[in-house]
Amino acid sequence: MMFETVGQSSIFLAMMYAGLCVGLLYDGLRMVRRLLAANALVTAFFDLLFWLAAAAVAAVALALRGEGALRFYSLAGCASGMVLYLLGISRVLRAIGQAIVRSYRRAEESPKWQAKLEKQRQLAAEKVARKQEKRKLRQAKPQNSIEGPFKCPIKDANEGSIEGPIKGSRKGSTKNSIKDSIKGSASNP
Repeated sequence: MMFETVGQSSIFLAMMYAGLCVGLLYDGLRMVRRLLAANALVTAFFDLLFWLAAAAVAAVALALRGEGALRFYSLAGCASGMVLYLLGISRVLRAIGQAIVRSYRRAEESPKWQAKLEKQRQLAAEKVARKQEKRKLRQAKPQNSIEGPFKCPIKDANEGSIEGPIKGSRKGSTKNSIKDSIKGSASNP
């Protein structure tokens, strides 16, 4: 039985490219983790996120080039791609990432930045206070009156009167006209 070696080089190169992508992902997540000054829980979350994404990248590369078959040379290609990335371009990208993190931290410590953060905190506190005030006003309203668009209370329907934007009293006019129409139709058969 002869081993097929025809497509192995293209699969190896595709998996090497996937390894480079995994290395780039690793550096990106490392920079975000340092920017956030992550504790152990956040670090564990980012590690889990990295391994899920790395597995997805490798699975997609295998599905597209290797017909889904997991072979030793495909794993070796992925590992060699990641090692080449970490030994090569990773150093340059890490230096750039560290410069970004340092400049962000310096800007964060500047008085201008602190004033901006304090203003945002004040605005957020004012917003919370306004919401609480609205909630208190809603709770203070009497429960038995309903306000329409004209802010006029509507009385109970059993009283037969409506106060609102209409001028003049219409007390009982609708009731009497209905009663008269019923009496009229009952007396004239």
